[in-house]
Amino acid sequence: MSGSTGSRRVRGFRLPWRSGGGTVRSGRLSRALDFHAGRIILLMAGWFRRLAPGKMREPASIGLCAFGAIGDALLSSAIVVDLKRRFPGARVVMLLTKTNAGIAPLLPHIDGSVVLPLFSPLRAIGLIRRQRFDLLIDANQWLRISAIYCAFGGAGYTVGFRTPNQSRHYAFDSVADHRADRHELENYRGLAEAVGAVADAVPRIAIPLQEGGGGRGPAAAPYVVLHPWAGGGRAELKEWPAEHWISLARSLGEDGYGVVMTGAAGDAGKSSRLMAAAARSGVYPIDLAGRLNLGRTASLLSDAELVVSVNTGIMHMAAAIGVPLVALHGPTNPKRWGPVSSHAINLVPEPVPDDVRVGYLNLGFEFPPDAEDCMKFIPVEKVLDASRTLLRKGIKSRLPADLDATRA
Repeated sequence: MSGSTGSRRVRGFRLPWRSGGGTVRSGRLSRALDFHAGRIILLMAGWFRRLAPGKMREPASIGLCAFGAIGDALLSSAIVVDLKRRFPGARVVMLLTKTNAGIAPLLPHIDGSVVLPLFSPLRAIGLIRRQRFDLLIDANQWLRISAIYCAFGGAGYTVGFRTPNQSRHYAFDSVADHRADRHELENYRGLAEAVGAVADAVPRIAIPLQEGGGGRGPAAAPYVVLHPWAGGGRAELKEWPAEHWISLARSLGEDGYGVVMTGAAGDAGKSSRLMAAAARSGVYPIDLAGRLNLGRTASLLSDAELVVSVNTGIMHMAAAIGVPLVALHGPTNPKRWGPVSSHAINLVPEPVPDDVRVGYLNLGFEFPPDAEDCMKFIPVEKVLDASRTLLRKGIKSRLPADLDATRA
């Protein structure tokens, strides 16, 4: 089952929390409202919850709230497998937002999705209550509004993160500690373990049949995919310099590979400027920024010989598909947010000046006021060497055998 807010004008109470990107992560005012108002509501909800605590019973219906970016939703979807092993008869539905809803058709183990109007509490809570969840799991790390929706969503039992300094855990029936010293997948697994599951599944993507490429994609030669663009606030600090991408594309082209560059619709302008700069240097990648939905992007990735990406949702998609991957990290620490893949090479800025910080992002918005561009300290030569190392291995494994039938 899926729901959508569509383009209709929605009547009713709306919270003034929308930022330019459609989430609250990148706006200081929206985060402040979420923290202060959300904390008070959750303190009150927690007090009432303690008067009538939820009871954990064998669930027939499980909801998994994932309101973050595409990468967050993909990583958290791994525990659906763990939950279904623990509760074989349960139906698992992911609760998403319009920011990440496009990933739902690619998640093979969920039984449905509901797209919530994140900033319309009455409508969102109504949609959740309509599902009649026995168990509702909040996979959001810091957002208070998601914890509020779980508290008032009518579920028999709720689970969520107790994240340091975020004051969001008061109304959950059971909590899992969110830790900054381990990979985010391990944190998500903690949520499944809180209800007795053995959590060891990894994120997987199944490409719908109608999106299957089955060929060489847009390039006549075997091709590589370069994804230069990051999402969220201060995205420019997570992106590699344009001249580095042009140099890498030139070298890979000289090695005999077609070069394709991808990006979201919002990246189309930046990508066009990058293409123009590349053309002035005699380099002519294929620009697909803003031209593919997530299904077609997944198909493009699965037929590529290699993907080079900054730390963003496309990086996690490539890892879940199993394509060889070079992942570029700067403000993000690969030990916290790196790709979950045995076919990936992670590169970080090295060496960097003593006054340049790296790997400092935990929840995604902890940019220091004086944050500098550290991505420029990842040398082109290191990225090219890592790319050639993976290409020489000739790795052909893509989707796991149990998912590959979707491409038949």
